[in-house]
Amino acid sequence: MRYLYPLLSLLLSGSISATAQQAQNAKVNSTESCSDLSVHSKLVDLNKELEAQKYNMAFFSSGNIPSKNLMSVRLECKAGETYEIRYVLGAHASKYQVNVIDNNVRHILKRKDKTNAGGLTVVSERFVAKSTGVYVIVYSQQAKVNNCVGLSVFKK
Repeated sequence: MRYLYPLLSLLLSGSISATAQQAQNAKVNSTESCSDLSVHSKLVDLNKELEAQKYNMAFFSSGNIPSKNLMSVRLECKAGETYEIRYVLGAHASKYQVNVIDNNVRHILKRKDKTNAGGLTVVSERFVAKSTGVYVIVYSQQAKVNNCVGLSVFKK
């Protein structure tokens, strides 16, 4: 019994510090690695353009996501900051969706459309955070075969 309390406090302090460390970075569901270098290359080129405009990267990911799966990114946003989203879809996607939900669970961005037939599709969106807190970016694609996508978020 006398070892129970120190053991519990040790376990709790370890999990709290691990959670605090994870909360500092944007979070995303894990994705399978992507072999379509054109998607990654296009996203990197778009990112360089934003960096030249003095934007700072807040999130970057590329990979294969299953068709119709909803992927999410948790992003710490500050009121008044501008956020730029770049979503690149490979040639096999037929439809896509991008939503941004603020810390008050309001949709501040909803984009759903068909892709360019036979080529890369680039989706560019911008929003200004109205309040400080955790925003969630939800994105998906519809494709008949494995298809690579890339997503980056920049802030200024």
